[in-house]
Amino acid sequence: MKLLSSFMAVFIMTSFSFAGPGDGPIVPWPTSVVREALNETTIYGDWVAYEHNAVWYINIQKDPLEIGRASIAISSGAVFTHKAVGSLYRGDNVFWGKLVMDANHSAAIVLYKDYEGTKLRIAKGHNRYVDVRLYRQK
Repeated sequence: MKLLSSFMAVFIMTSFSFAGPGDGPIVPWPTSVVREALNETTIYGDWVAYEHNAVWYINIQKDPLEIGRASIAISSGAVFTHKAVGSLYRGDNVFWGKLVMDANHSAAIVLYKDYEGTKLRIAKGHNRYVDVRLYRQK
């Protein structure tokens, strides 16, 4: 019985170890986040990403009304024009938030930096996600 209770305690603690800020895991939390904190000056501006045979244009702007909050807008030139808007909130060394595609579709997002560069993780549901590597648009 003691072994079972020890196992359950370890299981419960590890199941929340990948959780993000808030009540529970936003998406499967990135495990390769570098300790260098993302800040407002490094994330604001225009970005571009190449994913799913399309070019994604990403714009991140400071929210003038709330400290630690940013707005994000995404569009792509795919076969169907995709557009999404959302908000990002500052965490310790990530930004996290929600992306809204239309009235019926939204996704949790995490903006983070790992050893490959700056990435945006978009949840797809059922613990699936897509990581998009961001490049500064020139």
